[in-house]
Amino acid sequence: MGILHSLLLAGAFFSTAFAEPDCVEHYTVKPYDSCWKISIEKSVALKNLIAWNQHRGNCALYPGDVLCVAKYKVQCNRTHMVISNDWCWKIAKDNDIDLNKLVALNPNLVQSIDECNIHPGQQVCVG
Repeated sequence: MGILHSLLLAGAFFSTAFAEPDCVEHYTVKPYDSCWKISIEKSVALKNLIAWNQHRGNCALYPGDVLCVAKYKVQCNRTHMVISNDWCWKIAKDNDIDLNKLVALNPNLVQSIDECNIHPGQQVCVG
């Protein structure tokens, strides 16, 4: 019984320790909203928006639906609005911050240095 109990406790610890964080910001869908529009307005990666709202499948939205748009609370003192021809390296350089820091400051929007899909209209935290 001791080994089984230990295994159950270890499983509970690891599932809690490595669980995905809860949603920290919700958005109520309005008429004519689309996942793309919400991802731009709320500065969240489209990939995250879809993953965090799995019950939406192919992103079929209806007015009144409540979506998770942020899993990470971000404290930001300065932002940069993405414009055409912006990319993460350029934004980091223009704002005198390390690219890794830019990624760390934007966990809802930027997946990694290699997966930095930003789009005009999104707000990127730069400090």
